[in-house]
Amino acid sequence: MMPVRIQLLLGVAHPHRFSRNYNLMDEEPKTPLTEAPATLESPAKRPSEVVDRGLRAWLTVFGAFFSMFATFGQMNAIGSFQLWYAEHQLSHYSQSDIAWIGSLQLWVFFFSGGIIGRLFDAYGPKVLLALGTVIYTFSLMMTSLATKYSQFILAQGVLFGIGVGLLFYPALSSTQTHFMKYRATAAGIAYSSPSSTS
Repeated sequence: MMPVRIQLLLGVAHPHRFSRNYNLMDEEPKTPLTEAPATLESPAKRPSEVVDRGLRAWLTVFGAFFSMFATFGQMNAIGSFQLWYAEHQLSHYSQSDIAWIGSLQLWVFFFSGGIIGRLFDAYGPKVLLALGTVIYTFSLMMTSLATKYSQFILAQGVLFGIGVGLLFYPALSSTQTHFMKYRATAAGIAYSSPSSTS
């Protein structure tokens, strides 16, 4: 009989071998599994349930386009912000210090992707997009009121990065759930918006 490790690697292991009390070094389970193992239901749609057309699917692509348009348009403009800050509110700081605002903003945006992705899988896009819109708008309002370096770091560096992450990642993932055959077309339309802001 073939060892269980090899069976697992080859994908030929039988379902009755997956018991909590099963040791991979044993050939047989210590206690036989009398019931079928419980499976977790995946919230993702099966490929046969995915619809490649319809108003809801294309509205998702439309919304993702504008979500990315707003977020990446603002992120691509960090050079304009840095120039403005260097000449006005933060004129007594070096360019290197001012650049930390945009660098922190990008780091928070990319770092938040794993956390936001997990929340998207658990709760879906609606709550995340609503929260992202509020945080994004609030960060812009607080940036407009900021006068100190620490306020810019918090408002534009941290809050803006979180808001962009909450708008970008759910929009990125939502378009993929509505399409199977035309997934690349839908993604291409949604993802073309950042290039139109440059």
